[in-house]
Amino acid sequence: MWQVLQQPPPDGGLWNGRKVADWMSELKGKKIGRQRGWEYLKSMNFRLRVPRPEHQESDILEQEEWKKKSASVRLENQEREPRKRRRSLVNGRTSARVETYSKTRMGG
Repeated sequence: MWQVLQQPPPDGGLWNGRKVADWMSELKGKKIGRQRGWEYLKSMNFRLRVPRPEHQESDILEQEEWKKKSASVRLENQEREPRKRRRSLVNGRTSARVETYSKTRMGG
């Protein structure tokens, strides 16, 4: 079985549970469920590999231009002086909860 799964399936594409079950059904002469086909694949450490879906109206050139533009914007932002992290302040003061917590921890 391992040798057969190293080759592409008869109908092309990649092996999946249904294709393994169909192949085994032909070999054994009786119906094999797709779940059993998937279990055989999993037992041999195969994993599900499915190509990412693509939108029918996607434009490859437009996507490449967007990638180039976003990369240059990212570089510009990195070259600027990094922003300073700010504490959580309300009107220049810490929240009452933080002040109360500090006083109780310091015995004040």
